[in-house]
Amino acid sequence: MLPYERLVVWKEAHALAIDCFRASARWPDYWLQRQLRRASASVAANLVEGSSHLSNAEFARFIGLALGSAKETEYHLRFAQDVGVLAVADACALLAKAGRVSRMLQGLRTAVRRASPRKVQ
Repeated sequence: MLPYERLVVWKEAHALAIDCFRASARWPDYWLQRQLRRASASVAANLVEGSSHLSNAEFARFIGLALGSAKETEYHLRFAQDVGVLAVADACALLAKAGRVSRMLQGLRTAVRRASPRKVQ
């Protein structure tokens, strides 16, 4: 497996988590802040965990978990915008980043699934 630090999608997911953390720093609703931070950090964390497994099938499973967390992040961003704690411009920028990460994860999962089912060295 590639070290996760070399995955462009991991770098993008890590940056998204940092951006979400910073964007939610002054939110009055601790629940929403915590949900967004957890979901966004989970994207990159699942890639780290999945890259440590030796089989493509296991890595693909963790990519799927990361994709689910990316979609959850998108929802929390939309919700934050709709309840008025996140400015429309900030929401648009973060949603664009989250969408890009989701598309990258879908592509990576497809590539990993198509790769040989043998264990990766």
